[in-house]
Amino acid sequence: MFRPVADDFFRAIDAIWNDDEKKNEADSKAERIWNIFSEQQDVIEFLEDDDESSTTTASTTVAAIATAKTYPNIESIEIILKSMSICRGESGIERKASLIVGKLLPKYGLTPNPSVYSPYIQIVAKARNRGAARKAETILRKAVDEFPPPLSSSGQTTIGVEVFNTVVTAYAKARGETDGPQRAQDLIVFMDGLESSSCAPNAKTFTSLVDAYAQTNDWDGVGQAQSILNNLLEQYLHEGHLEPSVATWTIVIAAWTRLSKKGRNGASKRAGDLLRRMESLSSLGKISVKPDAITYVTCFNAYAYSKAEEDVAEAERLLEEMNEMYLDGDDTMKPSVRSIKVLLNAWIKLGAIDKAENVLKQYEDMLIDDTNNDGMTVEDWKEIYRSILMGCTLQNNPKRATSYLKLMIDNQDMEPDTLCYNRIIESYIRLGQDDCAKGSQEIFEILESRRKAGAVSPDERVFTSFIKALTKGKVSGLYKKAELILKRMHSLSEGDGGSKVCRPTIFTYNAVLNACAESADIDDTPLQEAFQTSLRVFTKLREDIAWDPDHITFGNLIRCADLLPSSSQQESKDKFITHTFKMCCESGHVNNYFVRDFCGIASKDLLTSLIGYSSDDDVELDLEDATTLLEQLPTSWQRQRIDREKPPPVRTERPINGSSGGRSSGGRGRSNGGRSSGGRPSNSSTSNSRASNSSTSNSRSR
Repeated sequence: MFRPVADDFFRAIDAIWNDDEKKNEADSKAERIWNIFSEQQDVIEFLEDDDESSTTTASTTVAAIATAKTYPNIESIEIILKSMSICRGESGIERKASLIVGKLLPKYGLTPNPSVYSPYIQIVAKARNRGAARKAETILRKAVDEFPPPLSSSGQTTIGVEVFNTVVTAYAKARGETDGPQRAQDLIVFMDGLESSSCAPNAKTFTSLVDAYAQTNDWDGVGQAQSILNNLLEQYLHEGHLEPSVATWTIVIAAWTRLSKKGRNGASKRAGDLLRRMESLSSLGKISVKPDAITYVTCFNAYAYSKAEEDVAEAERLLEEMNEMYLDGDDTMKPSVRSIKVLLNAWIKLGAIDKAENVLKQYEDMLIDDTNNDGMTVEDWKEIYRSILMGCTLQNNPKRATSYLKLMIDNQDMEPDTLCYNRIIESYIRLGQDDCAKGSQEIFEILESRRKAGAVSPDERVFTSFIKALTKGKVSGLYKKAELILKRMHSLSEGDGGSKVCRPTIFTYNAVLNACAESADIDDTPLQEAFQTSLRVFTKLREDIAWDPDHITFGNLIRCADLLPSSSQQESKDKFITHTFKMCCESGHVNNYFVRDFCGIASKDLLTSLIGYSSDDDVELDLEDATTLLEQLPTSWQRQRIDREKPPPVRTERPINGSSGGRSSGGRGRSNGGRSSGGRPSNSSTSNSRASNSSTSNSRSR
């Protein structure tokens, strides 16, 4: 029976390794070589089992000899490790290599040599897991001790500089290795001390050291990286040795760019100064390298991601330089779509919409160039138009934003999302009363037409914003229109086919109640009808299992008392104010905002009877006075605010019977407690992220 021996397996492994037709398929080669090695292990295991089952000394000896002949030779091990060291995709490579070197070599009576250590060290160093760099360095130093340069006693060559460089690079890429740069530097000192040309530090070694310091991403570390670059440069300029490569320069520029993105002042200038120095030395012929496209783009990003206007202007100048070089024939310098988008967004964030539009106009031909698929995709155009639209709203220019909204609608596959509509309406609200309602009405009508076309699904936010816009514009019939929008939202959200994102939230109810309260100041408003509307809306809110009234609800509701004429309905007005005040107290939602609104609406007698506050003059408190008065009121009335200001309790056990101790509102940032059996708000705390949660907040969203 044919039994393969070590040489048979070696020839199979060697044939795969030297297959030139597969030289670009490193992962595939490594896998095939490992499979043959695994088959060799299976044969060895089979023979070892046969050896153990032998009954005579002679048969045992024969079996042992047969097994030993199957053991892999050192040449096979060298090829296996080399194939693994250039493998990229497969996981577990380091584990397999450690198994071979740590367990199988001793088992087969083999001793590691430099041709085994070199790929093994590289495999460990490239593992990138925690501690990999230190493990690789430990193995490296052990290998150097066993095979010191320049030649070992057996005549084998020692570990080369490329292996040292791999370990230095491992420290540069290591995560969580706080002293990685220093250890990399110490390793270079060790290399230099070996006094061997085969492992003397080269330019790549120092590039990896520069990267190690650059990757610290702090000012001192990046400064040290630049100092090493400067030292290398000075040495090269004086001695002509170890010239920094383009990569070395770019690594430091990229490090300053990362700091610039973090908002570190001066980082962008450091990046720019390096680029200009590189350009100057190159143009004078003092260095053989010059900035490439990556270097320029990296420096461009340092300026573009800065928040300073002068830096963004410098980014634009750099992009123009690249464009000039491209037009002069250097295709590598063609400004990319991504860079143009970065510059656009930089100007937009600064509110410089005109400059953003100028950039768009300047590079329009380049953006629509579909040669070699370098042009903008539909999604790219949509993102740019959307960014400019948003920028216009931030600058309170809703009309300009509307033009981009219509442009997106007119272009296929650029449908604006609901947030675009909402931001334009919010921009009209910030502008004030003039054109607020009219402009918002136009946007809402466009939204409705797109909804009916099935192009967009409006959410609660845009409906609520529209109510606020109508309120800001003091439109005729405000209370009625606000309630109709509320009903429309319920209609769109109900049923199996309803849009749940349209469902009214506490913010919607509060906006409608505020619309009712503000209707008191609008001429020709039927006040009694507006008041009844406020009661219906409040009742609807209390029936909604998803939401509970909050301090804004009660503040808006109590302001609706102004819809009741004091002269003819003073008693009804006082009863309404009293009832609303007590509901707010019982639910624990009294805060300085509510106190301010309450004091502004209640009569002197009510103030005295309900909170013990007396004054000879009409009471009009500002927020600071209301905060002072709040401190004199019972804390039980304020428990929702007090609970919000407490640190969250640590839960030590699960609720009994699956009770959650409250319920999630399903709204944005608001968690409400449950309702009592009587339908009134429970005593659970309520937090509201869109409304003001703090009694000392400076602004209030009604």
